[in-house]
Amino acid sequence: MAEDQKERYIQYLAEQNQDLRLTSDAMKLVLEDFMAQMKDLKAQVSSMESKHADLENRLSEEHKLRKSAERKIKSLQERLDYAHQERFGDRRQKIKSKAKTGDSDRNKEKDDYDGTDDTLRTDSVGHAPSQEVKESSKKERDLSNRPDGYKRMGVVGEAIEHPSDLTKVPGRIIERRMVRVFSFRIFLTEECFEMVHYAELGKKAQVGLFPFRRSS
Repeated sequence: MAEDQKERYIQYLAEQNQDLRLTSDAMKLVLEDFMAQMKDLKAQVSSMESKHADLENRLSEEHKLRKSAERKIKSLQERLDYAHQERFGDRRQKIKSKAKTGDSDRNKEKDDYDGTDDTLRTDSVGHAPSQEVKESSKKERDLSNRPDGYKRMGVVGEAIEHPSDLTKVPGRIIERRMVRVFSFRIFLTEECFEMVHYAELGKKAQVGLFPFRRSS
């Protein structure tokens, strides 16, 4: 091989070697850049995984809190419904039931009444006596032990009262009350004798009559 051919061949090989080194260097740079990008991607993926786990934990906690709040709301609603039922529902039902019962009793009493006292019911009327009824019952005469004729006869004049001579009471006075006694003369008169409920020292309480002596 001629000298000039050798020189050209050596130069060609040198150029090829230079190109290979340049290509190798370029590939190294590309590989380094790729590895750097992969490292960044791994860091980003790791950060995203951490954030995802944190979001899952937060969602789980919020789900538990929501379930707990729903249970509390349900419990409060049940208590509110129960209180509402106790305060308004039962009362309306009771009043309605009492009204129906009262109307039914009054209607039955009206149908059964034939004009006599035996068919006149009193259980449909309230049992709570008024003040006027109490006062009139105190003034009403007890004629349960008198003949039927007495109940139909009128008492002439005012009742004659016989108050007690309290100076004759041997002990401490506990109570004083008038006892009605009826006597039939030409006409029916009413006399009231004051009975004294008293107690002597060391003895049981008893009731006595201590009338004033009338001067003749």
